[in-house]
Amino acid sequence: MGSANVVITGRTESDLRETAQALQRLGARQALTITGDVSRPEDVERIAEETFATLQPTELIVVNNAGLGGSVARLEEQSLAGFRQAYWSHMGAQLMTYAVIQRARATSILVATDVAAR
Repeated sequence: MGSANVVITGRTESDLRETAQALQRLGARQALTITGDVSRPEDVERIAEETFATLQPTELIVVNNAGLGGSVARLEEQSLAGFRQAYWSHMGAQLMTYAVIQRARATSILVATDVAAR
């Protein structure tokens, strides 16, 4: 990772700062943190815009790892609010991929959305 610029996103700024420091100790050239929630389409667009404006990347490796954590429920036992939250969390990874490929050709994309991805 010695020459990589890394962008990490998440909902909690303190977690992002801690992870960015760890990445830099491992050799990342730059670890940009952008607070946001990929279940919100407007955050996805803002994250992509800030990433490309700041780093102007030419080659990318995109790793989408969105998840909610918590317990798993049978669909018929899940509330509509819980279903919507899970849907938008998983859809957020797809929206992020779309936002990135609209701006640059990604070298590799990994999507890992799971309730346990957290």
